[in-house]
Amino acid sequence: IYRSHWAIIVGMFVNGMLRLIFSYSFYANPFRKFKVVKTYFPEFIAFAKIVLPTSIITIFIAQGDKLVLAKLLTMGQLGIYYIAFNMSSAIQGLISSLPYKVFYPIYSEVVRDRPHSLHEEFYKSKTKILWALCFAIGIASGSANLIFEILYDDRYIQGGLFFSLLLIHSALCTITYPAESCLIATGITKVVLINNLLRLAWIAVGVPFSVSTGNNVIVLIVFSTIEILPIFYMLRELHKKDILNLTFEIVNVVCFTIGFLVTFYIITHLYPFSL
Repeated sequence: IYRSHWAIIVGMFVNGMLRLIFSYSFYANPFRKFKVVKTYFPEFIAFAKIVLPTSIITIFIAQGDKLVLAKLLTMGQLGIYYIAFNMSSAIQGLISSLPYKVFYPIYSEVVRDRPHSLHEEFYKSKTKILWALCFAIGIASGSANLIFEILYDDRYIQGGLFFSLLLIHSALCTITYPAESCLIATGITKVVLINNLLRLAWIAVGVPFSVSTGNNVIVLIVFSTIEILPIFYMLRELHKKDILNLTFEIVNVVCFTIGFLVTFYIITHLYPFSL
């Protein structure tokens, strides 16, 4: 209505306040009392040693692409990137929620009650839904340019490339996130920190190299593929726990690739556009 950037800022603030109010309104006696229990202190410190550095690294990784691209892209291009990023965030949010809000409770119950069947339950709970999700992500990635052509005018066409590359990261997360939640359920909490350190190492090596090439697309590819090192680490840890089924994990990538290639082929022949 007012055509001001303050609408976005105020909207974010109101959204946070409403979530806070509703969180305390929907539950009986939601307020917590402060209490010091000495026996829990060592557990808290052990947990904090993992969580605190992980949280700090997560903040940097989440904003690292914006920090780098702000130096490389024009303001207009950066704005288009933000549009593509926000569109991909909806998919990324789903991928982030499933492993920790749906799969993790299942894994925890299995580890507690019938640990010998963890391998079976790990793939039974996630396989079909993640294969379908990877295929859908591949379709969205393959049709990214068409999506931007439909939603925006020619000035925003570059967003199709940004959106397509961002979805590569989402597809790779379908391997790392469920594996991470499963290993946490078995008591190996350090995997969260190690995964973030591997992502940070990927950025530390890949970004200077990609920037030196002068090609912004290579920079985006580096950020889109930060899950590669964590994937290998997760596969190794799953193998050590006798949980891994490598074929099932590879199918995630295959489903994404098929979705992308089929959609891209159909669109380029029925609705030609230039990349």
